[in-house]
Parts: sequence; C-alpha cells; structure tokens
Amino acid sequence: MAVDYDLVILGGTAVGRYAAAQAVQQSARVALVEPEGYSSMVEVHHQTLIQIGYLAQQMRRSPFQGLHWGQHWGQVTPELGAERSADLRLQWQDTQGWAAAIAEVLEDQGSKGQSLDLLTASGVDVVIGQGEFCRLPRWGLSVNGRLLRSRAFLLAPPTQARVPAIAGLANMRYLTLDTLWQQSGQTVPERLLILGSDPRGIELAQVFNRFGTQVTLICRSRLLPQEDYEASHLIQAQLESEGVKVITQARVNQAEPVGNQISLKVNDRILEANALLLATLRQLDLAALNLEAVGVKWNPQKITVNRKLQTTHAQIYACGEALGGYADLTLGQYEVRSPFTMPYFGHPLPSTTPRCP
Repeated sequence: MAVDYDLVILGGTAVGRYAAAQAVQQSARVALVEPEGYSSMVEVHHQTLIQIGYLAQQMRRSPFQGLHWGQHWGQVTPELGAERSADLRLQWQDTQGWAAAIAEVLEDQGSKGQSLDLLTASGVDVVIGQGEFCRLPRWGLSVNGRLLRSRAFLLAPPTQARVPAIAGLANMRYLTLDTLWQQSGQTVPERLLILGSDPRGIELAQVFNRFGTQVTLICRSRLLPQEDYEASHLIQAQLESEGVKVITQARVNQAEPVGNQISLKVNDRILEANALLLATLRQLDLAALNLEAVGVKWNPQKITVNRKLQTTHAQIYACGEALGGYADLTLGQYEVRSPFTMPYFGHPLPSTTPRCP
C-alpha cells in the first residue's frame, strides 16, 4: 500500500514535538497532528519555578556566608542581620513573564519545546486538528477531511488531571498542574495544600516552601507509592527537614470554602489554606481517536504496549505520559528513540520499562 509518510505523530505534548524533530533529522517523511490550543508553557513554567526555588534557597543560605539582603533587591546591607534573609516573596506575575520569555527563547533555539514554525521549516507537515483512525475505505488517520497514511503511527497524547471524588470539591476553586501557571495572583499563597503524590506535585511542595509558603502535602498512601519504600521515605524526610508538612495515609472526606480560604477535612483533622493544588493521578481521554476501530487497547490509566512500546496494532506505537508512568520529558525523549527508529530503520534501541521514573 502506498503511504504518504514514514511516521505520523499524534501529539499535544513536548514529547510529541521532540519525536517529530528527531524523526525528520533522519530524513523521514513526518506529519505531526496536534489539537488546537496546545502550549508548552506548562512544562516551561514548571521548570522555571524549580530553578527560581533553588535560587531562593541559595539566597536564604547566604547569611551563613556573610551576605545579607536588604530591603531593596540586590542591595547588600550586612547590618540588617540574618533574619532579613527570610523575607523573600515571589512576584507571581513577574515569574509568569520570565517563564514566557524562556519559552520563547527555547522555541527560537529549537530546544525542548520545538516551535511549530521550526518544525515546519525542517520539513515536518504540521496539522492542527483532531485525528480519528479509520479502516474503510482505506486504513489511516482522518484529520480535517484528509486521510494520512503512514508506515507507522506514534501516540504521544497529553493526560488530564483526575479530580478525586471528594464531597464539596466540585464547588470550589482549585489549581491543577496544568492550570497553575495561569493563576492571576500577584504573589504566591501564604498557605498551600497539595493533594496527591504526582512527582511534579512533590517538586512543587519543595519549591513553594522555598518561596516562603507554608506547604502541606497530602498523600492517600505514601510518597511515590510505585517506587521503592526506602527512596520514598528519604524524599519525605528531606521535605520535612526543609519545612514541608507531609501527611500520608490520608483520607480526604470533605472540602469547603471558608471565606477566602479553603478547608479540607483530612482523617479527623481540619486543614485550612489560601489555595489547593491537585497533583493527583492523571487520566487519558482518547475516545475521539477511535482506537477501537484499529484494535488498539487502552483505558483511562494507560495505553497498552509491549516492551518495544508497540501497541496492540503492529504499526502503532506509544510513548510519554500516556503509558501510565510519569509526565517526565527526559524519560519521554528516551522512549521516543525506540518507536521512531523501529518502523523504518530496523535497529531499535533497547527500551526502558514504560513506568520507569
């Protein structure tokens, strides 16, 4: 059967764009199908917060090295004393602007995020729209009235925040890992509750604590329940040593607003804060792709793949957070090398376990 492409990628993630960039460098004919509205800002903003959090930690340590920060940013005033070093407050809108500038630079340089303009210039056929697999009259991916036929397809779709079934939560304002960077406040909250043990939520617990926020991390079982118990315990100990309050084996029974604050009933305790961040398990919604028509098995938790990242259809592969593991760009980039190499070069790289952190 004649085909139009060597690889068609169904994206909406940074991993999908990375796969397109890597494949086209191997002289492959590549199409990238993305849903309208995807932005790489989530990944960029998350990494920006981590770096600023590290900087804040270093600044707080500076008094022990004889350097003290005064009332004006960057002014060295040793006479103020070490206690002033704790007076660090993040200006949220400034951070958003900084993250946006970083995203623009990364796209211009072709780093990580890979702008669509750069991908198009390199030879990738970028298609914005919702794709759907079909078998008749010919097998392929239908997008915007076009039928894309390819030697192989790569699924790299985004996951969505899973909202836990907690009484009262649906009537409250809360943040997710996807919407955090869009919040419009001037400063970070004074007190923050983080619900869930997604690795990015654990990172943010440490980061916001370094910004001066009182952080409580609430986990249904323990930190990183998929991982080794000792590693989980060491991470919890590190967080607690920095001042993060960690509650494990937690059962959240109810959520309700209390004035401008948020109240959670956790086990037999009432916790209040200025903001709530959901860092719970992620889920897939791939119904629109019509994967059943081509025999690809999936559920809201993951796409079923073998050790070569091949789905239950021989010509369709999957990678990234859709495999049920972590939404980690570095891991996704490694996974990408196997599926995009395998279909038309015949020398696949050994693959890691899909759930490897």
